[in-house]
Amino acid sequence: MVLVLSVFESELEPITENMITFEKKTLFEREIKRGLLGRNETVTCSGIFGKVESAFITQKLIDEYKINNIFLTSGAGALTDELEIGDVVIGEAYHEYDKRLKENESNPAIRGDLETLSSIKFQFSGLKRGKIISGDQIVSEKSFRDELYNRYRALALDMDSAVMATVSKANNCKFLSIKVILDKSNEKTSEDFNQHFSDYNTVPAEILCKYLKNHFVSG
Repeated sequence: MVLVLSVFESELEPITENMITFEKKTLFEREIKRGLLGRNETVTCSGIFGKVESAFITQKLIDEYKINNIFLTSGAGALTDELEIGDVVIGEAYHEYDKRLKENESNPAIRGDLETLSSIKFQFSGLKRGKIISGDQIVSEKSFRDELYNRYRALALDMDSAVMATVSKANNCKFLSIKVILDKSNEKTSEDFNQHFSDYNTVPAEILCKYLKNHFVSG
């Protein structure tokens, strides 16, 4: 079974409007839909903000359903000027940049579902692949953005991908985050997000919807 998650409800509309829905319920005050998209039995949920919510909601949905593949479709900030607003990044690895570590504890990156990543990238031209890092803050200073890039050599940052990847790995689920760039993680972050969200927020789910209609995915 496929689980598709997002931050905002509108980001999921290409999925929810195209799947045949046969179940709706509420979980933690969030609407959960279960249905069929192509040959894929699919569960959707939105309204997930930050690392804590990302972890416990993802785990709860894994416990509730027989999930094999998890996708996150939402927006992100660019960590490099090589990316433009509207570019789409697929995560091949995920890293928590603000994780509190115990002494001598390692913090390795979590690998994404590279097989599905390659298949999607083959079907849709122009997509970028690379590392996505996550933390519980909105980055709005270029100096800090550059520091994070130099430390992790990631393409994009958000507040959820790395935690969902960690939970997915712990449950033997495949995970892939598809992110559209909505800001440059600099002093114009808020302005750029507000200006570009309505234009691009559905792009990742549009890509995933077209893919799931034509491909059966299974863990």
